[in-house]
Amino acid sequence: MRLSLPIKILLVAVFMSYPFLMLFGLSHWGITPIAVVLMLAAALKLLLSKHSQLKPLYVLGIGCGLLSVLRQDEVWLKFYPMCMNVGWFTVFAWTLRSEQSMVERIARIHEPDLPPSGVAWTRKVTQVWCGFFLINATVSAYTALYGSLSTWTWYNGFVSYVLMGCLFAGEFVLRHFHKARAAKI
Repeated sequence: MRLSLPIKILLVAVFMSYPFLMLFGLSHWGITPIAVVLMLAAALKLLLSKHSQLKPLYVLGIGCGLLSVLRQDEVWLKFYPMCMNVGWFTVFAWTLRSEQSMVERIARIHEPDLPPSGVAWTRKVTQVWCGFFLINATVSAYTALYGSLSTWTWYNGFVSYVLMGCLFAGEFVLRHFHKARAAKI
């Protein structure tokens, strides 16, 4: 079953704005409504996703929401971004054990005949992403346990996305230098 474009956009909006939903929702509605939104969005992604390796990430989201409701503790809702980073780390790291790394798989969508230098480059970039996800998970956990809700929200809803964007942009620029240098050899 395919998701319609409006539902895809809604789910992306829910997941991207999740920290800000938390900030607003906890002060106005309490734990249970925010947990239900998280669990419904994660359940929709779980049921409708065609990428089996991503399904455990959505199960983590459901688990965080469920634990928050059962324990009436917002910390489980705050752990959601950390769980996602650990999940993404696991997905990316697992592909380092296979013939094609995650970044190579993505690169081959646009460049099916990736040269050996490109394969080596994508493997290194996958390792960098693994490091990023581990660091991001650590900071996210720290803000969940020791930071205020405001600090947690700004880190997980803004700073982590800016850092991710910088990593994307940096890799994009470096990739073009790498390709140019490889073409000269």
